[in-house]
Amino acid sequence: MRSTVLIFFSAIISAAPFVASAPYLNDTSPYDFSPLHEFSKRAASCGPGKGVELRGTIDDPKTNYGLTCRTQNLYPRAYTYNYAKRNVTSKTVFPADGKVSSKHAGPMASQPSDPWTCDHIIEIQIFGMILGDSEHPRKNSVCDIAASGKYTDWKTRLNRLKEIINGVGNVNYFTTDLEKIKGPATQAFLAANPHALHDILDAKPGERVHVTWGPNAVTGTTDLEWLAFEDYLKQTESRTKSVAAKMDLAIQRNFPGADAGTAKLW
Repeated sequence: MRSTVLIFFSAIISAAPFVASAPYLNDTSPYDFSPLHEFSKRAASCGPGKGVELRGTIDDPKTNYGLTCRTQNLYPRAYTYNYAKRNVTSKTVFPADGKVSSKHAGPMASQPSDPWTCDHIIEIQIFGMILGDSEHPRKNSVCDIAASGKYTDWKTRLNRLKEIINGVGNVNYFTTDLEKIKGPATQAFLAANPHALHDILDAKPGERVHVTWGPNAVTGTTDLEWLAFEDYLKQTESRTKSVAAKMDLAIQRNFPGADAGTAKLW
């Protein structure tokens, strides 16, 4: 599963656990507590000068993703995994031992034996690649247009996109040890395919765009962990496809003419 393969980028969500990155909210506190360290990690920026981060902020309820994880009730509140089943043994039950469980109600505090992290399902790195942030600069991207001075209200326009990135459709609690797979996986994927977005934007309707997945992106993980990770992406697929479509629409409404392509990429 971690060898070099070719995958259809637009089918990434169902292809394998190749797609994601890391949300950095290692919260093991009750859901009604909002520790400042959740927002202490720096993210890439967008816009003129130092710009603004695409990651949400603690002082804005619409982008406070930690608060959203703790209070939303539109979707399962958490996806957890029994880590005692991560290694294949004579007692392994397949495929059940490679699946995550969704929690819809009950106490929402992660426990030391089952820590959770507030997760951006479509990761900020993916959106950063789409929007052309400071780590993925690109002409005719949202961030390029925001920095051009064309719009004096560029912060307001960008904040509408941030509300989608950090909003209810794209965040929930996820087992911390599985969530840690996502960051290195996305970084390796983007590093192996620096021109993937360009190829997708240039593709004709219905054309398949193949990208290379490098080997051993995340070491020390087991096959059952990868299966559980993939199951998580599948269980949240309808949500993230909706988020991707909303992002493309918001890009065109707020930055007309800017490159979009989130739905194609995801």
